[in-house]
Amino acid sequence: MIVLMKNRREISDISNTLEKHYQACFKLTHKTAYDSIFRSVSRFITLEEALLNQLTQFDCDKNNIQIRKNQFNNTEIFESYGELLNANTSLIKYLTEMIAVIENIEVCSLLSYWTAAMKIENDDIASKIEYAHTIT
Repeated sequence: MIVLMKNRREISDISNTLEKHYQACFKLTHKTAYDSIFRSVSRFITLEEALLNQLTQFDCDKNNIQIRKNQFNNTEIFESYGELLNANTSLIKYLTEMIAVIENIEVCSLLSYWTAAMKIENDDIASKIEYAHTIT
């Protein structure tokens, strides 16, 4: 069921931004050099996927989101965990800004909850990257 409401364009933009970021992150979940970082990145994209799936009911352009894990056609792919960390920080900032723009309380609550969870996981990724640099 799709809910008709204001901010359809913004919600669609959020979904598209999340999906592009998710696809760019996906390649890094297959690296195993730093297992603790790998697990944190995996948790981050699991949160991102959950948010994408929950946004489906509010996004008129995506009746059924099919995250294309193996399609990297025109999507940038992060080559390092440092690049991923910067992109995560930008994504979290973008989502936080969008919470102020969206007028639907359900969407705002959803974004707020998942953005906070992603912030916690991103902080964990940052601490693990910093630790990995101190031991190498």
